[in-house]
Amino acid sequence: MKKELKRYTLCEYCGEQKRYFDDYQDYQKLVIMLDKLNKSNKNQFYFGNISCEFSGGLYEVSIHIYNRLTPKMTISEIDALTSDKTEEEVIKKFKNLTRTVKPFTPDINIMYFEEKNEGEKDKKNVVKRVKYTPVLYKRDAHFMDQQYIKNCIKYAASQHDINFFREMANEFCFHHIVSHEIEWIRRYVAGIEAGENYYKELKYMATCLYTKLIQERNADKTLCRNDKGETLISRRRLRDVGFFVRDYMIPLNEKHLPTKYNKQLTEKQLEKLREQEEKKLEKKKQEANKQLPQAVQLKLF
Repeated sequence: MKKELKRYTLCEYCGEQKRYFDDYQDYQKLVIMLDKLNKSNKNQFYFGNISCEFSGGLYEVSIHIYNRLTPKMTISEIDALTSDKTEEEVIKKFKNLTRTVKPFTPDINIMYFEEKNEGEKDKKNVVKRVKYTPVLYKRDAHFMDQQYIKNCIKYAASQHDINFFREMANEFCFHHIVSHEIEWIRRYVAGIEAGENYYKELKYMATCLYTKLIQERNADKTLCRNDKGETLISRRRLRDVGFFVRDYMIPLNEKHLPTKYNKQLTEKQLEKLREQEEKKLEKKKQEANKQLPQAVQLKLF
């Protein structure tokens, strides 16, 4: 039976710091030091998405800092911590560990490290790449239900929502295990665009993709089974499809992104703060008026 990896951490994004060096070797030493800190269980922070760019005779280094709220855990263990709670309840649970000050909302995510392949590195040479997967809150629990997702696929077909299937193929095309299903989904999409009616076939092939994708597999691509011979389900892949469906259904302006980096207030929050400050100022003026003699009040105001 394949075991889940303890590679995920619930974390709070704390911002970006800059460092400047005139010697590239100093940057390399910094990366080695940060790598050691990342591997230490005693260190409270992770350092990732580190980039270096040569400009103006100096090496400008950007370091993103993440506050560790949990030790490394499996994705199922983290889901067990959050899936019965709202976002506000999770923030409250970790209030003694978070560092974001009010009125800002802590930017809490599930993160893990993924090293870039040499061919994927950009000109800034980003290393210690941090990747995210969304936190599973109480409001999202039904997206982990297999029958619910199959019903969503069925509904998309009944509504002739061709874009749903096009986006599904684009989202999971990098998974070689479902390359056959991806190819046929794209064929059926092209056929519908040419005037054919392949929605029944699209529903069937998308359901096959989902069923096949969420099955846990060994390194040799064979299915993982329990002691009863039953196929195991990959929690990570189950989440991937569930959150794809969730995000597709949510209007763009209401999407809750896996990483907001919300160190800036929204317009709604700003307006609320302005109103609060105006009320405070008006209250102070009224209190000052009560304390001053009438003649002074007239002179000052």
